[in-house]
Amino acid sequence: MINKAVHTIFILSTTLVVANVQAREIARQITLGSIQSDWNGDGKIDKAILVTRDNKQPAATLLVYLSNKSKNLNRKLEAHDIVWHSGYAGQGASLKLNKRNSIVIYAGNTSVGRHRWRSKLTIVYRRKKFLVAGYTLHKRDTLKLNSATTCDINYLAGKMIKNNKTLWIKNVAPDVKLWKNNPNNPCGAP
Repeated sequence: MINKAVHTIFILSTTLVVANVQAREIARQITLGSIQSDWNGDGKIDKAILVTRDNKQPAATLLVYLSNKSKNLNRKLEAHDIVWHSGYAGQGASLKLNKRNSIVIYAGNTSVGRHRWRSKLTIVYRRKKFLVAGYTLHKRDTLKLNSATTCDINYLAGKMIKNNKTLWIKNVAPDVKLWKNNPNNPCGAP
């Protein structure tokens, strides 16, 4: 009985230490947004947080914590430089949950310079991995009136619509860990 009690105390104290370390890591960063859902289908709440180290570093990191059998949240994903982010007005990144419980990250520059753009990155949880399901990019040059371009990729269907033309692409959804604000996607860089 004593061994069981000591074992239980050890597990509880270890869990508290891990939770405390994760909380301190997040506290050292600026939170841009957080959402909750049940991505792994276990009936318990999971959490996604979009953070940046500071507003001088033009990138955001996505952290995703999934629940386990003992209702603890364990970090499943840490995707650095997932989207561009700046701390200035009109240049921020944000995190939302869509109606299909997918993670959606918005980013863009709608306020500074001649090149304005908005992007939307849609992330799904499939086969115990977080994958990029879709990417949408709208961009324009404020000095060239007819320069606006639009691109929308559905990686799950292998379909891309670029400037109202439908193209078929390899339907392999990239692993989120490999995305890194990916300028090599078929839409190109913002």
